Amino acid sequence: MEKIVHKTISLKRLMFHIMLPILGGVLLRFILNDTQMIYQSLNLPFFAAPTWVFKPLWTLAFVFMGISAYLVSDSIKDSKLKIIALRLYYATLAVTLLWPIIFFNMQSINMSLAVSLLLLACGGATFIKFRHFSVSSVICFSIYAVWVIYLVVLNAAVVMMN
Repeated sequence: MEKIVHKTISLKRLMFHIMLPILGGVLLRFILNDTQMIYQSLNLPFFAAPTWVFKPLWTLAFVFMGISAYLVSDSIKDSKLKIIALRLYYATLAVTLLWPIIFFNMQSINMSLAVSLLLLACGGATFIKFRHFSVSSVICFSIYAVWVIYLVVLNAAVVMMN
């Protein structure tokens, strides 16, 4: 019979992993142009979310993204694989924070589509690595991944319609 190991949750580390993407999102609020005006000025597909949905959904995605990273970082499994998984996670977070700068500040919907595809690739690679650590980390990261898939489809539709 396999021995079950219960670890104590490190609240400091958990909060670090949750707050890092959220603080990145908050920082974006200060450097982005008028996102509502830009978004509403575009020809949008029928499935485009209203502007008020984005902030709470990004916040939720960032929280679950942070929890998933904490679960991986707190794992007792192979440290080499953990380092690779977390590097992919941080790359995914960086590309996530880059996308709105390109979409809103540079107003380059074509380049933002390319970046969203890169984001999908980084997120997919992160997802694949996270599955080696725990089901919980994969479930938490999946919430972020579904939101990114929607973002890519929306960005592609905006490119086609504008």
